[in-house]
Amino acid sequence: MIGTRFNASPAQVATAWAISKGTLPIIGVTKVKQVEEAAQAAQITLTEEEICRLEKLGKMCLSIPAAIFRIKAALSLGTVLSLDTM
Repeated sequence: MIGTRFNASPAQVATAWAISKGTLPIIGVTKVKQVEEAAQAAQITLTEEEICRLEKLGKMCLSIPAAIFRIKAALSLGTVLSLDTM
């Protein structure tokens, strides 16, 4: 677990990932604690393996809504589903 290794929140890991990709994320903060957490995220250096794991997870998460849509459409049409069509 990447967050556990750094004692970081998911938001901090996401910020560290964005920084590792060469971007400067725009973070909406309204409280001092949020500013401090964002500053801590800037100190996280992810390994290439961690970056790849996060990107693979992101792709999986993006494909879930599409799979759900295909399942609902197939069920409404009475179509037989297979993993190849997912």
